Amino acid sequence: MLQVALNHHYEITYNSNKRRFYLKICGLWSHADQISGYVSHWEEALSLTNGERFNILSDLSDMEKHPEDVLEIHKIVETLWDREGLLNKTAIVTAANPKLKKIAPFSYSKRFDTLQEADHWLEVNLM
Repeated sequence: MLQVALNHHYEITYNSNKRRFYLKICGLWSHADQISGYVSHWEEALSLTNGERFNILSDLSDMEKHPEDVLEIHKIVETLWDREGLLNKTAIVTAANPKLKKIAPFSYSKRFDTLQEADHWLEVNLM
């Protein structure tokens, strides 16, 4: 597993064998300036796929609702994902944070309570 980015707002790692990115979003991003490197980190991360299609597993269990300017950054990143060959994206939204089932900024195909459940679903259904 290759770590692309790690800070107190997010972590991005890549497993080239599975062609899978793991994204963990932490806490509240109160304004876009806090995550000024987020788009460039994703550009760097996506270069690791060498043009191959990929999937993303996002852990949103610690995420809080983000304001509109931050949601715009998420939309930019989603556009990058789609352009670069995204196959599927799943999310972990735990029962401890049920409000995210309505406010998660992404349109995920599936949502799970644990990393293991999400990873297993991707293994069985996508590869």
